[in-house]
Amino acid sequence: MHTPRVFALLLVTAAMQPAPAAEEVTTLMDGHKLRTFMNAGAKSANRQIALGYVIGVRDSYSSAKICIDSKVQTEQLFEVVKRYLDETPQALHKPGDQIVRDALYKAFPCLN
Repeated sequence: MHTPRVFALLLVTAAMQPAPAAEEVTTLMDGHKLRTFMNAGAKSANRQIALGYVIGVRDSYSSAKICIDSKVQTEQLFEVVKRYLDETPQALHKPGDQIVRDALYKAFPCLN
């Protein structure tokens, strides 16, 4: 059977494809979309997606000089990011994860 040979050929072909240029890479969640999701109704799926996004980004940057007290609730983190977006419209074009990181860093910087 030729399955291993076909698979190897596919791998080589895929490896030879050029990587996309930096300007071609798009983000799934930018500031515009994040703000739209955050401003959705209190029980909407989009708002829950935004809340989950904030939590996920926060967890991924847990060691990035962001010091959040254990008493801070996830809803408070959501409100911090929402307020940051409202107060910093020039950031709306940025990727969502960068916005969340910047908002949390501004609100919860490590003091040492």
